[in-house]
Amino acid sequence: CSQCDLHQLNQKRSETMYFALRTLTSLTHENASAAEQMKCTYARNCYTSKAEGDTTTILGIDVLAKLLCKLEESQSLCSNKSSRTVVPSLKRATDHDMYRYDCTLFCLTTFANVIEGAGIRRVLIEIEVVLQSGSRVLWVEWLCQWLVHQTDSFREEILSIGASGSNKNPNGVQNIAKPGNNSSNDTNNEHDKEFHKHEEEKLVAAGNGCVVLACLLTESDDDDPEFSITVRKLIKNQMPLYKDGSPSGFALIVNTLKAYCNYYQISMGQVSFTVVAPVKKLIEELEDIIKFEESAGRPSNLL
Repeated sequence: CSQCDLHQLNQKRSETMYFALRTLTSLTHENASAAEQMKCTYARNCYTSKAEGDTTTILGIDVLAKLLCKLEESQSLCSNKSSRTVVPSLKRATDHDMYRYDCTLFCLTTFANVIEGAGIRRVLIEIEVVLQSGSRVLWVEWLCQWLVHQTDSFREEILSIGASGSNKNPNGVQNIAKPGNNSSNDTNNEHDKEFHKHEEEKLVAAGNGCVVLACLLTESDDDDPEFSITVRKLIKNQMPLYKDGSPSGFALIVNTLKAYCNYYQISMGQVSFTVVAPVKKLIEELEDIIKFEESAGRPSNLL
């Protein structure tokens, strides 16, 4: 699938990819052996060439990283009204986008599952992906840029969480994904519901992306502490600025995770504990990193 044009409708491929990624997510949960296999190199025959002994090597974590990039680089078939006039079946297009969205979440969850594996973080930091524009970027840089894009419509609210007097709700989720029109008109109300759902989906996706980034930031490397500093600097350099032009540091990541937790608590109540508890632990670890940098004379938005 990472080699295919995922923008093309293909129900069988979408379903197969969905179940494969869901299974992979389950297999990698608290499974050090599975994480180890994800970073192993395997030989694969190249069926596109008839050259004798033509083989290539593949790395599970590399394939998954490139697949995630392709999933999100492929434009939604139902992203605007104009696309609805050219898609032969709106339901098929909707199903296609649903599978694509779910597969993105499975990829992100799998990354969060395996990052603790020995050497996984270093492999992820070195992976490059090719964008539709043809440019090559580090996968981690792409993930940061994707996060910034995911939060476009509510980034200011996210960045203002915790700011003095700027947000009555410390977790800020009420100010995110709110409908843009309170009109009683049925058409407008329906539009507002769709908009609200779209914002919630973006918050959930962004939250999962932030979990991966938080795992990269908080995972320690006792053998090479300088590597941890390199990872933090790499991620910080991709983060947006505040309105006044100052660097925001890890604020977007920490605050998105807070809003993500609050969303699940509001949506699922006590059942959300299994999702929220480990994320709150990541938030605490990130805030400890920020405090440590500040106490060492390095402001949280600088290194």
